[in-house]
Amino acid sequence: MEEIKEFLDNKDFTALKDLLKKIHSIDIAEGWERLESQEKIIIFKLLTSKKTIEVFEDLRFHDQSYLLNNLDNTEVVPILNEMASDERADLFKELAPKVMKKLFSLMKKEEVEDVQQLLSFEDETAGSLMTTDFLSLKKDLECLYPSQ
Repeated sequence: MEEIKEFLDNKDFTALKDLLKKIHSIDIAEGWERLESQEKIIIFKLLTSKKTIEVFEDLRFHDQSYLLNNLDNTEVVPILNEMASDERADLFKELAPKVMKKLFSLMKKEEVEDVQQLLSFEDETAGSLMTTDFLSLKKDLECLYPSQ
């Protein structure tokens, strides 16, 4: 965080952007509390799109809420649409109904349906803890480690 703060103080955003690419998302999220409000916005805007989602998912709800309230819709919507479904559902559980409705109006229809499905499960049930993301493999896919 010391190096990040130095780049912020010097307004060396190019070097800061390069540094952020090298830092793991969980490390950025863990250092988040040591940043000033405006610094958080700057850092978030300098992240790559993939890392933006990863950092957002790793933040606590009040930090996620701060970003949702202080970023443009055009910056928020891609994050919400691309988040892991279980992480997105956890976020929406905490949102006020008015905020949820606003965000639903901005998101892709299939992502809204996904969140609504996950929110329909009782807390602490398997359905509320699951993700709807899955990986499919072709039946004829060759095994990377064939039996000897």
